[in-house]
Amino acid sequence: MNFSHLAIFITFALTGSFAVEWSDAGIKVSTKEQAHFTDAKLYEIMSTGSEVYISCQSGRGEYPTGGTMGKAFCLFDKLGYFADDEKMKINWDEIHNQFAEHSHMVDECKDSDYDTDGGFWDGVGDWWSGEDFDYSTVDTAAGNFYNCCAKKAAQEARDLFNVKFGAQCPV
Repeated sequence: MNFSHLAIFITFALTGSFAVEWSDAGIKVSTKEQAHFTDAKLYEIMSTGSEVYISCQSGRGEYPTGGTMGKAFCLFDKLGYFADDEKMKINWDEIHNQFAEHSHMVDECKDSDYDTDGGFWDGVGDWWSGEDFDYSTVDTAAGNFYNCCAKKAAQEARDLFNVKFGAQCPV
């Protein structure tokens, strides 16, 4: 046997033994896959949020007053979560509808940055009282909301997966 054949044999022998070790280590299921196997609506929420947020990493539009949108503001804009074209109020009813049986996350993740009617700036009354509207505050609050919902959705996916499949798996 010449040297190159020996090197190839040793390479295959080593990688074969590594493959056995890797297969014995188990399978890692992502949180998104856990949602896919346990709850179609939760999977849809996670998939849509992730895909749209990724699309907002570049090519974002502009705020109504000018300047490049923040990523979370872009997410809310693309998902149609603003109440109107001024984009000063969140349409919480629409978000509740989108989250369906998981709408408890919407209430748990709403930030105190919102006015009682879901807006950030209601009109002349708020301006007259000293509230100065800044779209970056919407981006910050929407980002806080998205991060909170993402964490809660991931935890819910893990919990549902463990309930459904945990008893079937050895510890």
